Amino acid sequence: MTTSRLTTLLSVPIGLGVAFFVYQHVTPYREIQCNYLRATPGHEDGFPMSIANPRKTPTNQDSYSLRIPAWRLRPGLSDEEILARFTKGFFGRWIFTPERWLFLSTKLSITRQLTMPQEETSSSTRGRTTVISASTPEIWHLSSLSASVVPPLGSLLFGNFILLDSSAASVEERDAMFPCSNPGSRPDCVFAEFTAGSASIEFISSHRFEITREKTAEEGEMVKITFSHVNCNPTGNASRIRSWMKSLHVLYSKLLFSDGVREVLAN
Repeated sequence: MTTSRLTTLLSVPIGLGVAFFVYQHVTPYREIQCNYLRATPGHEDGFPMSIANPRKTPTNQDSYSLRIPAWRLRPGLSDEEILARFTKGFFGRWIFTPERWLFLSTKLSITRQLTMPQEETSSSTRGRTTVISASTPEIWHLSSLSASVVPPLGSLLFGNFILLDSSAASVEERDAMFPCSNPGSRPDCVFAEFTAGSASIEFISSHRFEITREKTAEEGEMVKITFSHVNCNPTGNASRIRSWMKSLHVLYSKLLFSDGVREVLAN
């Protein structure tokens, strides 16, 4: 192999490696506070997980948060707008692009067989009521993601992430759309929770985004953005998640979180 050809072959992975190093070592990635063992309080017992994991099988949890001085944000930006911007950045910026393109090109969905929990006593999927129906609003293009409001309750993003709970909808609206005998807990803040997967593939993943504010004499007003994640095998069988997959998940989650924050900070 000639030197020029070898240089050409090496330039791609080296270039990608340098780009990735720069991407992950600039703000906000390096400022993220991580908990690799716990989701936010109440997440695993919340309404979406009571639907997705009615047997309360063991879960894997992690969470990522960042505190931002309010003065760094656009004046007058509400918590609801911050949540909408974060959601748009999380699903709409560079890191999620390969996954989004995969779903868009193949129409692959791991969530369409998600069923309501009161029917989980049956060993057969025949006759069960699926959470996703013909009337479920589907979002396939970034232009449909607003920077001011989160998608409507029940929206299905890119064929796989269904919004099962949100502070933008009342408890009554949520329960009417997704009747469930176990209502679960609900965070006392602005939030949105997306769920993907089903028992049929033995994998469930729940993504909760939370926005809170706090004010101290030393720091002034701070806005805290949190991404909480829970996954499990809802059938009760052994988890298929391997240790190397967990490490990759943490890296991917931090990069997705960073993209969400970048959208919040964008002018």
